[in-house]
Amino acid sequence: MSFDSHPSIKKEPRLREDCSGRSIRCLLTRYENSMRIFQEIKNMSHDYCVPPKRRTEIEILAAAWREALRIPTTCQAPDMIGVLENEMPRLFGDFALVVKDDYQMDGAEGYTEFDPPCVVLSATSYQSAANFEGRGRWTAAHELGHLVLHKSAVPLDRAPIRYSKMKELPEFASAEWQANAFAAAFLMPEALVRDFFEISEIMTFFAVSRSAAENRVKNLGLSEQRPIPPQVRAAISNLHNMTGIPKPAR
Repeated sequence: MSFDSHPSIKKEPRLREDCSGRSIRCLLTRYENSMRIFQEIKNMSHDYCVPPKRRTEIEILAAAWREALRIPTTCQAPDMIGVLENEMPRLFGDFALVVKDDYQMDGAEGYTEFDPPCVVLSATSYQSAANFEGRGRWTAAHELGHLVLHKSAVPLDRAPIRYSKMKELPEFASAEWQANAFAAAFLMPEALVRDFFEISEIMTFFAVSRSAAENRVKNLGLSEQRPIPPQVRAAISNLHNMTGIPKPAR
């Protein structure tokens, strides 16, 4: 009994002499086509398509979730770990915050699952958020945004026809854009941000990164050097006069 006819070994089918008897050339062509398709897929966005939402809608939803999660309206820097570990399970009994070692995350800082609902954070992101550092707090709020907004998200290749051939989704239908908009509104409510005049102040009081603070100011149409209201300027002047604190140079 020859080796290739042994009953326990499946024989590989011979190459069919199709493509006008040029099997090797045919396979090479198929390989090249496959690689081209693979490269196109690789170059596509890893974003997910979601029902469209305007920034103003997301602002309202973020404010509603802050209220539902019992965050005081005047709170500038809510404890995101406390929100996920204590408040979310109060609203959703089967919700869980899961922390995984960084090596288990395949480079991700966090991700969201829906069945059962959970937010998964890398150990580094968890520690960063627990320490009230901007990066970790943003990741936690971003994933919370996915959880409350995006149960109906679909990959780009299964998106409605008007989006399916795009390499990048329009902002209003992008899960990543919406989650970022939610995180910004959740961590930096507009009504509170308008009380501050410097990016550095926003970074400090809201415990966010410089880029997050700058983008929030930009998207709200504010200017870091916007004029101080006359009544505020007068109050500052009186304070300096009463306390003897040197007035700023500018």
